[in-house]
Amino acid sequence: MAVGYYEDAAGDQAFVTRLATGSPSWVSTQVPLPGGAAADPNAELYSVECPTATDCRALGQYSPSGGGRQPLLTRVLAGVPTSQTGPTPSSTATPPVARPGALVCRAVDACLATGSYTLSPADDSGGYVQTLGPGGWSVAATPAPAGTIDAFVYGAAYLGTAGVYTGGYRTAAGWNGMLLEIP
Repeated sequence: MAVGYYEDAAGDQAFVTRLATGSPSWVSTQVPLPGGAAADPNAELYSVECPTATDCRALGQYSPSGGGRQPLLTRVLAGVPTSQTGPTPSSTATPPVARPGALVCRAVDACLATGSYTLSPADDSGGYVQTLGPGGWSVAATPAPAGTIDAFVYGAAYLGTAGVYTGGYRTAAGWNGMLLEIP
């Protein structure tokens, strides 16, 4: 499976490409967007994980009609894509501006997605981690050291059952790397 986006008269559209069942040919399908997407949705998928041969998850972003950018969480089950808006931390600015980072899955209902978002009321950014469990997706802002101006989380991996995230943060003294482990 591969994911990406293309541009048509309405703007950027997200798509998934997969091998057709029983064939060496590739089939592309436009991803349906959540309700309330902008007329020019700027929909893009960046990362895909397939815990099974018929069940994949993808991470991207799109523009809602109210402005900003929202996380786009897509599931492709037996070749059929469905999408939903990803949750963002309560401190997200209005309109929300979220930028996706990484996606990793260890099972169909056990995935981590990372990214950054614009904080309210400032233009500073913070990192977040979205977690998929049996009850659906949840989100948490990632901790950053005191004095942080901007933070992002763009990497994710599983080490056993613990999630590990990588990113960076900026203080008045400059940029620094960070590594977080959340059990």
